[in-house]
Amino acid sequence: MKIVQRLRNLSMRQRLVTAVVLFVLLPWAMMFFLSSYLLKGMLEERAVKQSEDVLLTVSSLVRQSFDDMMYVSNMFQLDAGIVSLLKEYRQLDQNDPRFDSKNALHHLKIDQYLEASSHLLTPAYVTILLNDDLAYTSYPQYEYNPRSFYKMPLLQELMREGSSQIDWIGTHENYIASHKDSSPYVITIARALKEYQRTYGYTVISVREEFINESFRPFSKDGRQLFLVNRDGIVLSSEQEETILKPLPFEVEKKGIVTYEGRDHLLVATPFAATDWQLVTLVPYRETVGSINSITRAALFIQGVFLLLFLIGLLVLVREITKPVAVIGGVMRRVKEGDLHVRTGIRGDHDIAELSGTFDGMLDQIEDMIETIKDQEEGKRQAELDLLQAQINPHFLFNVLNAIRLHIAMNGDKESAQLIHSLSTLLRMTINRNNPFLTLKEELSVVKEYVRLMNFRHGSSVLLETDCAEESLLSEEVPRFLLQPLIENAIIHGFYERSGTIRIFVMEESPGFFTIHISDDGAGMDEDALEQLRSHVKEPSDINRASSFSGIGTANVHERLRLIYGGQVQMEINSQLGRGTRISLHLPRKGGDDHVSDRNCR
Repeated sequence: MKIVQRLRNLSMRQRLVTAVVLFVLLPWAMMFFLSSYLLKGMLEERAVKQSEDVLLTVSSLVRQSFDDMMYVSNMFQLDAGIVSLLKEYRQLDQNDPRFDSKNALHHLKIDQYLEASSHLLTPAYVTILLNDDLAYTSYPQYEYNPRSFYKMPLLQELMREGSSQIDWIGTHENYIASHKDSSPYVITIARALKEYQRTYGYTVISVREEFINESFRPFSKDGRQLFLVNRDGIVLSSEQEETILKPLPFEVEKKGIVTYEGRDHLLVATPFAATDWQLVTLVPYRETVGSINSITRAALFIQGVFLLLFLIGLLVLVREITKPVAVIGGVMRRVKEGDLHVRTGIRGDHDIAELSGTFDGMLDQIEDMIETIKDQEEGKRQAELDLLQAQINPHFLFNVLNAIRLHIAMNGDKESAQLIHSLSTLLRMTINRNNPFLTLKEELSVVKEYVRLMNFRHGSSVLLETDCAEESLLSEEVPRFLLQPLIENAIIHGFYERSGTIRIFVMEESPGFFTIHISDDGAGMDEDALEQLRSHVKEPSDINRASSFSGIGTANVHERLRLIYGGQVQMEINSQLGRGTRISLHLPRKGGDDHVSDRNCR
């Protein structure tokens, strides 16, 4: 509210400048931030879609390697030839003189299968563990004792569960000593070998980790990093060897913004194959979305330059347009200080020049009127003395006013004649107080004349509209000058001596009672002012008794009605700030019961 009040107190030039700045800068700022937000979202979506496409391709490449591992695992489980060979050893008789040759042939056949399977997974290591402490490997067993696999926690868990499904053990250090320097890590899967639901051995298949991350390299551009992680976020495969078997320093989600290595990255993750592992890609946020900063800064600078030039030109134009108004304002202030000789001197064909000319002409008329008044002051006391001595009958004054009105009308000044007629009517109602009541029709006529005088006095154009639901209501008697104080309040406090519309509507709302609604479309009032007015009406003070033309304020109107009608009368006051005020008077009827639906009191 304080901001609104301050804006109202600004000059027209200041209001125009404020409006120009607000209605140019605010839409520009809103458009700038909105476009930046939308562009940022579009770039993020594009980056996410690109990362998802990369992950889809990488997943396909990595899955081929794991598919080969699963194929070899299935071969040892389902291939009749290898299953038969694995059973054959248990059927050899160690007491047979040809046991050594048969055993050597048996190992040769197994080695051929292992060599063939390892070629599918080059470089890879295949191990077959049988329950009778026998093991077959695709690598020299002096490099690694395959029975050490039984100490591996995940293989022990597989042995306890007895499942025939593939167990994705994951990444661990390379157990082949001679390859450990060149390939520090391997990724391993294991599977139980079963016959009639009985486990007789296990297959352990490992592939070098760099064989997996080779699939990442074609896509590791522009700072992109790819990881294969397990469900706990532990890195299983990555081009950054130092990150393997370490957890990522953030929670892995489907997509989001994370901080990695001191920079913001766009994270996108996707599940991998039939495991609980995930493929994760990280792209530096600045390289994908952050570039919008430089774009927006450049756009802001360019737009700011053009906007500044536009504002300077617009402010100069506003200054030139409002300069005559400022001159008129300065002249008015000097007139207010008492200098009636000053003039605006603005000439031209535009509306402000017309306003200036009218104002200058008004000052000329005021000076002439002052000179006339000075001349009249000399005879004023004598005229007042003569008036007191003569005790002129008021009817004589009315006759003289009518004569003057006719004389002026005959000279063609109908407007002045009408004003004198209005003044005469109002004076007649003021002086003639023999009867404290008037008919509603007479009261409405007095109000019309009063509005005409107020329009002339303030130079405004207040429109008065009257309407009756029933013609019989026009004959109802109301207290003299009942409506005039309310109309005056609407003109002075509602319109602040500006133009507006006042509506008076009379209707019968219940048998034996009629209501007069007086409403305006003026400034209205807020809730605090409305409650204060209502309290003041209920408990009127003496100060308000001389606050209007007739010495009767709103509170006095209510007090007079209460004294005349007692508890039968009601006054309702409603108002909305910026929408206007409405006062409703509920009065008892005294006239007949005829109801004629004829709206001819307008």
